[in-house]
Amino acid sequence: MRVRSLLLVLAVIATIAPMARAAGPVATPDRSVEPVVLTGQQFPSWSAGPDVTLREPQIADDSATHKQSQCYQPGSNPYDPKDNGDHNCYQDSRIPRNPNVGAPVDRLLGYRWDTKHSRFVQIPFQVDEKWTRYITNNASGFAFYSAADQETTYAWDTERFRYSGDQSEYVPAGNPCLSEPARVKNASGRWVMGPSTTADPVKGLDDNDELVFMASDAGPQAPAGTPLPAGIASSYEVLVGDPANPTQPTFAYLMLANANGPKPAFNASNGYVRYLRDPNADMFAYSQSSYGDYGAAPKGPYCDPTTGQLVLDANGKPKIGQRRPLDGAWVKTPRYWFRYDGRWLMTQLRISPNDSGLSAHPKLGPDIVDQWKARAFQQRPGGTTPCCGYEEEVNNWGGSSILFGERVGPVRAIR
Repeated sequence: MRVRSLLLVLAVIATIAPMARAAGPVATPDRSVEPVVLTGQQFPSWSAGPDVTLREPQIADDSATHKQSQCYQPGSNPYDPKDNGDHNCYQDSRIPRNPNVGAPVDRLLGYRWDTKHSRFVQIPFQVDEKWTRYITNNASGFAFYSAADQETTYAWDTERFRYSGDQSEYVPAGNPCLSEPARVKNASGRWVMGPSTTADPVKGLDDNDELVFMASDAGPQAPAGTPLPAGIASSYEVLVGDPANPTQPTFAYLMLANANGPKPAFNASNGYVRYLRDPNADMFAYSQSSYGDYGAAPKGPYCDPTTGQLVLDANGKPKIGQRRPLDGAWVKTPRYWFRYDGRWLMTQLRISPNDSGLSAHPKLGPDIVDQWKARAFQQRPGGTTPCCGYEEEVNNWGGSSILFGERVGPVRAIR
């Protein structure tokens, strides 16, 4: 049997930043709660290289007239014949994307050395792909200043802004309050359900993708010459250095599995974090800012969040208005629970004194958030300042925003 030696192709040093100095005694930092975040650029034999993009500065035009947007699709909203579909759009880069292919991200694994059993064991590990897009929302009356924004962010599990259609558009007698991806025209000109997300256009690992594990999961260095686990094609040794304790580095091992090699042992269901959308998170509710065209969500039927029932007009027909999903969710870890009521309101933070947050019977302290408040303009409702109206979080921000996306793995949840 051929034995593959552990080849230290490159030692990647991940240094965790020290805490700021303060006068008087300083407690030793607890690195067990800190993640190590590396990028694909640090793994040159695996990375496809950089994600290079370019698009000229763009002033948002009236898409109904100029039809410049790639999202221009009149007729996409069956409830509003005036809707041209030009909401929350990605515009393409003007130059071709990187054609190189990196290591398949679903075959990248994290390991530590288990001294007691003299073997490598998997640790919670995830790869979060990132890519650059150019965002527009020409349907908004405020598009004249937002125009096209360059945004480098994650390849989401779901892009929630796409969920502006509803179940009744695809299923006979379907629920008009249950959000689904908006419809698009296929190659034959038929309306079909659109995509729920967008993949990173650079295939496989590239330079700005992030590879993540917890510092506490690094361990002792594997002995020189130790064979790789069966089914592993190549590996990198990662030295994790703590400036507060520089004499005791720890090590993690990132490995690329063969096509038929080992599979990830950890995922979003058995790692360090749970992201739990509310049972009614996909329900459409009326959602409009004090500025009716700020954000300008597509119109359609909506439900009463309290009763879950369709909101009807005086004639017993469904009311039609700007609508968005409720999007409530919990983020849960062993140490804390974090609450989102809607897209912006972060209403609860509860701490577990014994790290039981993911157990069957969690012990949690009281909510330590009294109020989360922010204001984007100059006054509160009822104010008399002769400018700009009002946009206070509790009442309005949820009515002019949309959830970009959600990404959940065994190490972290991103929203």
